[in-house]
Amino acid sequence: MPNIRMLMTFWGWQMKKFLASLVLGLSALLGANAVQAASINFVIGDNSSVSVDDSGFFGADVNATVRSALSGLAFSLAPGQSQTFAFFDISLSKCKIVCFGSADFSATLDFLNPSAQATGTGSGGAASLFGKLTAGALLWDNQPLLLTTSAGTFSVLFHDLVGIAFGKTYTVNATVTALSAVPLPAAAWLFGSALLGLAGAQRLRKRQMAVQA
Repeated sequence: MPNIRMLMTFWGWQMKKFLASLVLGLSALLGANAVQAASINFVIGDNSSVSVDDSGFFGADVNATVRSALSGLAFSLAPGQSQTFAFFDISLSKCKIVCFGSADFSATLDFLNPSAQATGTGSGGAASLFGKLTAGALLWDNQPLLLTTSAGTFSVLFHDLVGIAFGKTYTVNATVTALSAVPLPAAAWLFGSALLGLAGAQRLRKRQMAVQA
């Protein structure tokens, strides 16, 4: 009998240690997951595009090119946080002395994660001297764009260009803002796994006690 009592005391102590470790481990894992669940992880895809109709522009060609470094850009945003980056560049070619007119733009920002696309249209006008000193504006319609995905809701804002710019290239920026995030199911999975582990440990304890008895 003393041996059984000692064994039961030993098992009780081991179970307390196990439960304490379990609680601490769960707290750490679930805490880390809660931080993860409160954010949206973004990855820009390789299908972003921009097109321009410059039929209303005279004396030059209006070119628009998506930044090559945009594809694969990754960042994480909690609700209320924003990320701004260079989206595409506009340039004027064949502007010998003075060129002027209007142009229409259509741009799509592609997201690999979460899977979504933000498409906006805009129009503007400008006058340029040698294509190096340009005054004008590019104004976007219906901004910001709102997207709802399985990971959460976020907005995309294509920046306007207004004023006088120097040089041959003019950059349009985009800003992504996280509005809400969807909790990940991993926390529930971790909690369920821990409960299964606890149940297994209890069964093992009962089996050992039965053998000793």
